[in-house]
Amino acid sequence: MDDLPELLTRPGRIRLVKGAFLEPEAIAHRREAPALTTAYLTYAQQLAHSGHPCSFATHDWDLINRIHQHLGGKGHDSAPWEFETLLGLGPDRLDAMAERGHPTREYIVFGTEWWLYLVDAAA
Repeated sequence: MDDLPELLTRPGRIRLVKGAFLEPEAIAHRREAPALTTAYLTYAQQLAHSGHPCSFATHDWDLINRIHQHLGGKGHDSAPWEFETLLGLGPDRLDAMAERGHPTREYIVFGTEWWLYLVDAAA
């Protein structure tokens, strides 16, 4: 919560992620907690209004659609935001957002530890 204002003063894309890692509840909301959805949407709205380059990285259809509605129900190629999913886990979501005019990105894990990353993320 305290990091976003500081990040907005710095250059570079901010990637807002609803990830799959199981983090301790002392530092993160539970995956399906309503508070996680509320927090993600709050940060997404702040990012969208800031004009700062950002990525909304999630496979959660509800979040994707709610952000799309918040953005006025339409996108454009020069938008400072993009919707992002992990390779193979959300092509239908990216296709839908591209059809609605939003820039999209599919990200891929690479390097020597790529399998461990995917196994941990899927846990």
